[in-house]
Amino acid sequence: YTVHDMAQSINNARVKMGGLERLTKCVATPGNHDIGYKAGSFDENLVKAMIGNYQYIDFESKKIRVICANTSDISDGTDRVEGVSGEQLQWFADALDLSGKTNASSWGILIFSHHPLDWNSNTMPLANCIASYVNGTTYSVTHDGVSISKAYSGKNSATIIGTFHGHVH
Repeated sequence: YTVHDMAQSINNARVKMGGLERLTKCVATPGNHDIGYKAGSFDENLVKAMIGNYQYIDFESKKIRVICANTSDISDGTDRVEGVSGEQLQWFADALDLSGKTNASSWGILIFSHHPLDWNSNTMPLANCIASYVNGTTYSVTHDGVSISKAYSGKNSATIIGTFHGHVH
């Protein structure tokens, strides 16, 4: 399975969706075999351009935010591509904050990722960020060279419904 095979599969799915594509938004949680089991084994920029990197979508009528993290964003220091960048971690910390929404306490948050959020030292910052959100404390960390500080006191009224992941088969 090559990056070009994946591009063809995605294009085939888009053709089959036809007119539905303009009505829906596709978000993805790329995994280690999508981005590359070993660092540099795929054209990571092409894959990220095709299926996205990390993103969220709000379903206003249902008051649900779906956050899709990319736990194959950076190498874990070995050949494996398992971890989140500091840039993504900052984005994630901000994505949890729904305090700008009207009646944020009536909102729920679903989080999807390929790897479990506590998979390794490079994904664990996501789990720690969620803990700070739930507890209403300030999340402060330097990860991947990025200093992150996000105060959740009074900004944590949305409910985290659950986190969902794959990878462990």
